[in-house]
Amino acid sequence: MKKLALIFPGIGYTVEKPLLQGSIRIVERLGYEVRPILYSGFPRKVRGDRDKMKRSYELALAQARELIGGMDLRACDELLLIGKSIGTVVAACIAAENPIGGRVRFLLYTPLEETFAFPLGEALVFTGTADPWVGAEESRIPALCRERGFPCFLTPGGNHSLETGDAQTDRRDLERIMLQTELFLRGQVRPLRLFGAPEADMVLIQVADERELARMEQEYREIVDRVQSEDFLLLAVQTADWNRELSPWESPPVFGGEAFGGGGAETLAWLQDRLLPALTAERERFFYLGGYSLAGLFALWAGYQSNRFAGVAAVSPSVWFPKFKSFALAQAFRSGLVYLSLGDREERTRNPAMAQVGDAIREIRDHLQEERIPCVLEWNEGNHFRDPEKRTAAGFAWILEQKREQRARIARYEELLEDVERLLRVSDLTETELLVLREKTAQLAAYYESVLWWQDYYDDDSGFLPRGLKRGVLSEDGIYNVLERYKERLEEIEE
Repeated sequence: MKKLALIFPGIGYTVEKPLLQGSIRIVERLGYEVRPILYSGFPRKVRGDRDKMKRSYELALAQARELIGGMDLRACDELLLIGKSIGTVVAACIAAENPIGGRVRFLLYTPLEETFAFPLGEALVFTGTADPWVGAEESRIPALCRERGFPCFLTPGGNHSLETGDAQTDRRDLERIMLQTELFLRGQVRPLRLFGAPEADMVLIQVADERELARMEQEYREIVDRVQSEDFLLLAVQTADWNRELSPWESPPVFGGEAFGGGGAETLAWLQDRLLPALTAERERFFYLGGYSLAGLFALWAGYQSNRFAGVAAVSPSVWFPKFKSFALAQAFRSGLVYLSLGDREERTRNPAMAQVGDAIREIRDHLQEERIPCVLEWNEGNHFRDPEKRTAAGFAWILEQKREQRARIARYEELLEDVERLLRVSDLTETELLVLREKTAQLAAYYESVLWWQDYYDDDSGFLPRGLKRGVLSEDGIYNVLERYKERLEEIEE
């Protein structure tokens, strides 16, 4: 299987520049043969001069045709054309002119409008909101992408190089762009929005519609304010059909005229089989699934179906959904911790089905706690439609804080275990050392007998803890053996 990537630079934007250099590293890692299509001899001061732009395009295209003339693109099983600026137009023209044997895809960094005059097939597009080459805020690039159905990612304040002038912002934006690029090349085709740290091991995933996507930046900032950290990645997955893609099974309308299509299994399969493997291809990550309303129900339902999520944030979830309560009370929960919330006026409704939401969420909360699943139910002021982004942020923030506390707790008790083991190896303990040994052993015993230890052990057994985290304290016999040796040591001392 031959995978070929052709690189078409821009005017002055060479293959050594960040966007092209980063994409080349990714495609090489994914097994593509990389061939840069290099051209030169452009006139100076091209931007804004239509005649110079036309001459530049014609010059680049002529050189590209000559370089590609000897290639048999029909022999490619996969052809990837990566273009930057004017290179996106050249790439599109080359693909249109040449017979190609296999799959064709485009990576278009800051494309020009002329690119969209050609048939493109599959394409991923990146543009900046302050790009003077395409009219900045008057740019038609996002609209052209919507017409073609291409994912288009905007870099706020990004110029024609997708840079803002702030080094830290530009570094983070570049990391997000490269992650989007890799996800696309690994077969992820749904529209995604990324917020936060692309390299973070804690990934918050939320399925959202267009209205929610418009509020995601606000939600992200709310999470940051609550946890006082940006060391996480918030990934929003856009749904095109809310009632179908998020409902666990088919059901007739409860309000309005639209039925529920039961496509939740397909959405969950895509998350597990496509998105999560792409995100974990190069690094260890832990995933937390959340959502609001029907997306909150989907997140909670997914926690019963899948062991891939270390936590679930079901915010104002539609647990009134027909037969969901009986389903939840009869199933073992396979995820980690659970955040539940509801508005204090949500159960005050004339709709008899939706009026069950309060009783249903209380029973589900009680059942989860009986099963020793870490779970909290928070009540928010107002009805179902009040402050959805703040409520969702509160759910994700609770999860992040719980996981941060868990890692610190395990590290603390691991250190305590090592201290006790060290003291037990001392042949002649002083009175002070014996007192310290008693106090630290008592703390270990209290932890070992608590629900916290069981929850930490469960997360370790489920693969929800980082591989590099020392956790001998969570081995089945670790603390028990130390406690037994402590008892033996006390008997020796008393004798």
